[in-house]
Amino acid sequence: MNLLKVFHEKSIDSQPKIDWGTDIVDDLGIDSVETLDLLNAIEEEFQVNPNISEANTKRKISQIVDYIIEIGK
Repeated sequence: MNLLKVFHEKSIDSQPKIDWGTDIVDDLGIDSVETLDLLNAIEEEFQVNPNISEANTKRKISQIVDYIIEIGK
């Protein structure tokens, strides 16, 4: 599954439903390459330097948001 392609779906019903408990691997099917793409996007968007090893342990949306806040301080 290509995550970015899924999010560009025209039909709202085809887009994944995301909330704080969404697991990016189990619920969205993100693979290791997409995880790196996501980390790069986070780095660019929030001007932070995520630790790849630590960031890979964050799978739920709430954990990812908390991690971005933590490293942005």
